[in-house]
Amino acid sequence: MRDRKGFEETRERALLSLGACIFQDPQLLVQAHWHRLKDAILVPSHAHSGVLQLDLNIGMTGVVVIDGEKIPVQGVTAAAFYPGQEHAIELTPAAPYAEIFSIKIRVSPQWEAVRARVFQSFLKLTFADHHLVKTLRQLNRIGTVESSRRSLVCATLADALCHWPGAPGAAGHGFRSESAVETGTGMQSALHLIDEHLSTPPSLQELASAAHMSARNFTRHFRQLFGCAPHAYITARRLACAREFLAHRAHNITEIADQLGFPSIHAFSRWFQRSEGTSPSVYREKHFLL
Repeated sequence: MRDRKGFEETRERALLSLGACIFQDPQLLVQAHWHRLKDAILVPSHAHSGVLQLDLNIGMTGVVVIDGEKIPVQGVTAAAFYPGQEHAIELTPAAPYAEIFSIKIRVSPQWEAVRARVFQSFLKLTFADHHLVKTLRQLNRIGTVESSRRSLVCATLADALCHWPGAPGAAGHGFRSESAVETGTGMQSALHLIDEHLSTPPSLQELASAAHMSARNFTRHFRQLFGCAPHAYITARRLACAREFLAHRAHNITEIADQLGFPSIHAFSRWFQRSEGTSPSVYREKHFLL
């Protein structure tokens, strides 16, 4: 058994080092997915080379397989998959609010966070930490558009890592990013409105009203935060959602087109080809969900 105090010191040191690497190279963040699921998710056994994957599952039931060991999943769970570690996922939503958050970070096997395995492979949790969930949603949103301030992405990711279950700051005393302060409750409401109505995107005036701002002030504040206009962000969010749906085999392309508000599969395919540079069917063949 590892010495508890020694491991806590190692973990805190490793997290600080990992955070420093992320700020030096924001491209280490490979993905920050957020899936609100209504269908089962089946990901066959696979491993990632040079990538650390952290998953937070809320309201899900099923199994996670890590290095051949089947682990039952129920309620709220957290999992960590290290580079080269075989894992598979078989989950079904067990609640109306079922969600999966999945972060992938490019890492070196020599980094202390990887060598010491500072993130536990699997944890069954009593509840989902509100601050962590809010931070992971924010990370997904600001990571949608390339023009988002990289410092904000890095700070939000560092915040999530410090509040990850079992981390030194998980009790609520860890690093607090600037993201919560900068977005504010009003902007969070506007972002939530976008997420809830991707098939029928809200107008600028509706977004401004949700944020309790004038349209002009909302646009200015939005540009400062994301580096683009609200309509460009909405397009990027729809494209990100399309990618995630396409990687989820439970949805056919016609259903995806309908869920995103396109009048036909042909209109959706033309839009996706123009935006992504490849057809929906080709994209689907090349990508896993997680």
